[in-house]
Amino acid sequence: MASSSPLFLGLDLSTQALKASLLDGSLHVLAEVAVNFDAELPEYGTKGGVLLGPEGSGQVFSPVMLAVASFDRLAEKIEAESWPVERIRAVSAAGQQHASVYWSKNASKLLAGLNGQKGSAKLAQQLEGAFSRQIVPNWQDSSTTTECQEFERHIGGASKLAEITGSRAYERFTGPQIMRFRKEEPQAYLDTDRISLVSSFVTTMLCADGEIKGIDESDACGMNLWDLSTPTRGWSSPLLELVSGEAQKGCESFGGAEELYRKLGRVESDGGRPVGRIGKWWQERLGFHPDCIVCPATGDNPATLMSFALSPKEALISMGTSDTLLIPTPFFSTSDAYHVFYHPARVAQPNATEKSGGGSSSGDVIPTDNAFFNMLVYKNGSLARQAIRDDYSGASWEKFDAAVQAGWPATSPSSPANLSRMGFYWLKAEIIPPKAQGIHLYSSNGDSSGAQRSSCFDRVEAFPEPIHHASAIVSSQFLSYRSRIGAILGLPSPSEQSLHPDTNGSSNGHSNGNGVHKRTGLQGQLQRMYASGGASSNATLLQTLSDVLGCEICKPEEDKGTNACSVGAALKAAWAWRRVELGAGSDGSGAQPSFEEFVRDARSQTNQAEQKAHGIKVLAHPNQERNAAYESFLPTWEELESRARQGI
Repeated sequence: MASSSPLFLGLDLSTQALKASLLDGSLHVLAEVAVNFDAELPEYGTKGGVLLGPEGSGQVFSPVMLAVASFDRLAEKIEAESWPVERIRAVSAAGQQHASVYWSKNASKLLAGLNGQKGSAKLAQQLEGAFSRQIVPNWQDSSTTTECQEFERHIGGASKLAEITGSRAYERFTGPQIMRFRKEEPQAYLDTDRISLVSSFVTTMLCADGEIKGIDESDACGMNLWDLSTPTRGWSSPLLELVSGEAQKGCESFGGAEELYRKLGRVESDGGRPVGRIGKWWQERLGFHPDCIVCPATGDNPATLMSFALSPKEALISMGTSDTLLIPTPFFSTSDAYHVFYHPARVAQPNATEKSGGGSSSGDVIPTDNAFFNMLVYKNGSLARQAIRDDYSGASWEKFDAAVQAGWPATSPSSPANLSRMGFYWLKAEIIPPKAQGIHLYSSNGDSSGAQRSSCFDRVEAFPEPIHHASAIVSSQFLSYRSRIGAILGLPSPSEQSLHPDTNGSSNGHSNGNGVHKRTGLQGQLQRMYASGGASSNATLLQTLSDVLGCEICKPEEDKGTNACSVGAALKAAWAWRRVELGAGSDGSGAQPSFEEFVRDARSQTNQAEQKAHGIKVLAHPNQERNAAYESFLPTWEELESRARQGI
């Protein structure tokens, strides 16, 4: 690699650490560093990166100056590793979703005056007085239940709110958090000049030019304030009125929806459009080239999605404490059980804030297949599987896996014999379906008359053998994924196909409240699912998932444990730089490659060994006969889930 070849930097400001990934022009990860907050900034007293409010309050937060101080520590680490920062041509970042930062009226002046020269004060000292609120509410915060209820009541219910913003009201989402802040700390709200998400806070810190940078549109979708339901897209006036207290007596001094609109500011519809250049502090402190561009940071989940540069009909599952699925889609198709986000690497028509706020817009739209992505979060994921392993398989994964395999359906679609027991293990209040809780077991009553429906199953207190639980939980979890993914992709369930074989539904629709859509549309097929997270090393789980979904389960050929969020951010930075290099001009407009096209092209220019490293490893192929059995059983499973929710 030539010493003058360009490099690209991605940052990730998460709950517990600030991480950085350095990529070369072929998009290889050259190096990574991380600042662990608890270990390296102990003066802030965090545990797991956060502090807790009074017992029972649900408050979870971190000091805003912890985030500021982490940039100084990161600079020390990059300097110690002798990274060639002068070659970095573009930077972007990711930040924990939903969390918010509150700037004071002095912030712009303080940011513009940052000094990175040797002997200068630390950032936390230089930015003293830059924030009107000294904490950052964390995504784990659950103190805004009352505000969430007000959100849904004000707009007409959870499903209606999801139809507008892409999600029902969640305690961690930024809109309810701002509302509670305004009610609990009215003077601090009045003293707030601008409100950032953690992602746009990082963008602002990277540019450090005195301007509070706009929020990335993908990340704005995690606020319960951004209206995605119309082509113009923008801040929802009814929701801004609610949060600002505009209609409330005695709240006139807050300035109403108009003032909150100003505090929130511009939203960037083009994540690959440069919003500035690297700030003077970074140039002086580390030697960055002044022409290094900065493009909008996004949320951690959108950045993870970008790190895989998914092709059409591909999706991602993270099998960690919870199971999280990210599914690109061309549809804005909503449910109160999951989330819809604008895709973080898309160039659409300018949104309302860009049209009204002046300045350059996104330029020409870059045609792409998927303008949105759905995020499905299952709280009872790996921890629930582990609990069942401990209780019924002697705390042995070997025994658990053997029991799962014993429960695979017989290899005849007409005889799904081993799907005779099913369980729903909602050990914690579930997200999908909403608020489902408890353990619900069902066993076939022996009716072998033909088509299985839930009436063929009786609710039971226990299974005949403890090992039956392993197959029951895994099959049930993965059938839930199949049901919801099929709805998102516009695929009818088998029961719908038999009832409406000739129906062509609309390309947009809403759910029945369980996250299961009743519509048809895109007659596509999920072809590949990438798996990550601790449980993705379990071959039995992956084979079962492949059989249920009917697609390959894969991971990158060389999975070196790099940080997906900062890598995804660096990939976007490289895409932004390439667009400018192609002659698009400083605003990144003009005819350009899509993000996925750019990533594939950059990686194809490498040698054979490097191309292999960028390839994929197939971990599981679907067994077609078992897949047919699961498909045949799916309508019965959906009815059983409905019964479990009702406790019958």
